[in-house]
Amino acid sequence: MKVLITGSSGYIATNMKQWLEKQHNNYEISNVSVRDTLPDLSGYHAVIHTAALVHAKETNENKQQFYEINSDLTQRLAQKAKDSGVKQFIFLSTMAVYGKCGSVKNETIINKKTKEDPQTNYAKSKLLAEQYLEELRDEYFKVHIIRSPVIYGENCPGNYARLKRLANILPIFPKVQNKRSMLHISNLCQLVHLILKNNSEERLFFPQDRDYYNTSFLVKEIRKKNGKQTLLSKTLGEFVTRFDMPIIDKAFGTLVYDKKMSEHFNNKYLVH
Repeated sequence: MKVLITGSSGYIATNMKQWLEKQHNNYEISNVSVRDTLPDLSGYHAVIHTAALVHAKETNENKQQFYEINSDLTQRLAQKAKDSGVKQFIFLSTMAVYGKCGSVKNETIINKKTKEDPQTNYAKSKLLAEQYLEELRDEYFKVHIIRSPVIYGENCPGNYARLKRLANILPIFPKVQNKRSMLHISNLCQLVHLILKNNSEERLFFPQDRDYYNTSFLVKEIRKKNGKQTLLSKTLGEFVTRFDMPIIDKAFGTLVYDKKMSEHFNNKYLVH
């Protein structure tokens, strides 16, 4: 199976290529950058579109870039894929299309009735790209959209990397009983393999690891891996969660997918 993965040096693209080639020898995979020019897609069975503008601080100056890269580029790439006879188009979207940050006051649980309500240019541009893809989708051109939560793994960028850096300098950390949905990079890669292998008819995917994660526990385990002990303070946890602030909600709020949403392929994608 000939597969093209966009994002020549991105974390997800690089790991996905390595995973698919190592685990399954029937793939012929190319990693390419698509920002400057679209490649020839003739002969490809599938396109996995991971390239995006992400982890960038949003400003008035870069607002248009989010739409040019995350929305317009996706539309042009998908249209070319369809015109070239590509059968499957897998798009890496985000849990952020729901516009939820979590809350320390109330649990935020996303289920199949939750409506999309993106709040950032990143999330808005991703949802717009999804809508473009829906217009192209038909029985000959299958579109699969993966709305992933935080993706983590060795040397990953983004929110998990920031948490690791913070963990390594804080021997005392608030003890808070929150829950977060997260997804290991290996589980994401295996999900993509199963979509390709089974020629899936599913349109939307909401993957997550088998268990929810707790921020305080994560920090403790990260420090433990680095040979450092951690004091988790219940008093400090009660103190920080008194504040109704976005940064506190983002760090310590509960934000999860309902587990029933994530039972794709009987959970066979959960290999890590």
